[in-house]
Amino acid sequence: MVMGVQSLCVVMLLSRSGILSMWKYAILAIFVIIGFGYFGDLRQTYNPFIPLVNDEWRSFFENIPSGFLWVYIYFTSGYNNLIFNVDLINPTYFPYYSLAKLVPSVVYNLLGVTKTLDGFEFVNENLNVSTIYASFYSDFGILAFFPVFFIQGLAVYFYKRAWRGDFFSLLKYSIVFQAIIFSPFIDTFFYLPFIVQFLFIKYLKYKTG
Repeated sequence: MVMGVQSLCVVMLLSRSGILSMWKYAILAIFVIIGFGYFGDLRQTYNPFIPLVNDEWRSFFENIPSGFLWVYIYFTSGYNNLIFNVDLINPTYFPYYSLAKLVPSVVYNLLGVTKTLDGFEFVNENLNVSTIYASFYSDFGILAFFPVFFIQGLAVYFYKRAWRGDFFSLLKYSIVFQAIIFSPFIDTFFYLPFIVQFLFIKYLKYKTG
């Protein structure tokens, strides 16, 4: 899914999509949502999220494709977990969780330490996403917003350079773009594979320079 979003970002910028193209993407998104719910429902005999819906909305969600409920639950559960943990977290102001994604799991295994990406408790154990803020908030509390501002700033910077025709900025923007797209669920920016992508782009620029 991450590679798909990065590829979509490149295609959209290179094609300089107009209104008609945006309608095509919207229609594609609807089909993806419906398919997401269909394949999710195949894993059980009914939609597992229906019991979580308030009675006043249950009939509505029972009469539309289940994918819309799946997407809604997945999209909002991260924020729900974040809000739930606001008063539970006592930040240490040390980047223990924030840097954990940059350390290979094999290092933790050698040290005999369990790799933990945040200190959150989940409202529902089946919905274990906590937005891009989870690890930063676990370490720094309200100051967690600053690393995310940094990511958003990079997105603006690379987007402007990519729009002017800088191919390598386009590749870098696709990395930041997918981090923002998946920010309601998880932090994909500070994972080691994505940091390595930046290094690979730099190496590619050097070799073609």
